[in-house]
Amino acid sequence: MKKNISILSIISIVILLSSCSDNFIEIGNDDFSLKAPEEMIENSGMIFDGAEIEYQYDSLDYYLVVLKENKEAYPDYNLADYQEENVSYILQEGSESFVTEKGKINNLETIITDVVTVDEDGETTWKVAIFESDTDFYTVWTWTGPDFAIQNIVTMDKIINTFTLK
Repeated sequence: MKKNISILSIISIVILLSSCSDNFIEIGNDDFSLKAPEEMIENSGMIFDGAEIEYQYDSLDYYLVVLKENKEAYPDYNLADYQEENVSYILQEGSESFVTEKGKINNLETIITDVVTVDEDGETTWKVAIFESDTDFYTVWTWTGPDFAIQNIVTMDKIINTFTLK
């Protein structure tokens, strides 16, 4: 029991320290903005075709991509359907996925899904946030490798919670 409490205390301290040490800057385009660690570098067109923005933080094995799709391309989809469709792209045998939050962030209907995938390179931890506006779906993809997963989950949450339309 004492060992579990010590481990939880250490994890809590690491999360607290990592969440206090990052300086965030506003990034985005003409449609939206969000805040990301200032150390992230823009990486346009390298990860997802058609991405609105792409950033990476090499030293922490951390990635951020935002996609925008017009709802007319998905006439029979509601937010949950669109979320399921998007998350299915990364699911594979042995993956775990669960919706961690449904509600509103900055007045946009939102579903956030946590996913852990396992492949030959090890575990990848994902947070996928789907935002719905009147005309579009926005997907904020964030992911990281196993070495920095605990630290980067805090950053993922911060980024997602700052997403807003202009």
